[in-house]
Amino acid sequence: MKTPSLIAFAAATAFFSSAVLAEDATVAALAAQTGNVTLSTSGEFASVATGQRLQAGNRLMLTEGSSASLAYDNGCMINFDKPGVYTVPEECKPVAGGPSNGAIIGGVVAGAALIGLAVGGGGDDDDDSPPVSR
Repeated sequence: MKTPSLIAFAAATAFFSSAVLAEDATVAALAAQTGNVTLSTSGEFASVATGQRLQAGNRLMLTEGSSASLAYDNGCMINFDKPGVYTVPEECKPVAGGPSNGAIIGGVVAGAALIGLAVGGGGDDDDDSPPVSR
């Protein structure tokens, strides 16, 4: 009969498929660490290696003087530098480079004020002579 070998093949396929799927579930890598940083994937905390891939929901524990940085595949980084237990978030949204809208508006207002002063809109005349109009 070929039924036992078919069952063994199906079981092996399921086992290796679940291992591949578990590997694909990672969201970030531990990019850097200093001090005592440990990882819990579902139970006890254990040592973690720099470069190790992490899944959403894993927990990092940092002791006093420790720090850790997570690098996400989209280039976003999350830094932890205070003692505590942190849950690895599923997503990290990178901060867009460049100035914010508030900085742009502030720059425009400051530029307009400087132009006004340069043109002579300072409003401080020391000359007491009458205006030159006819």
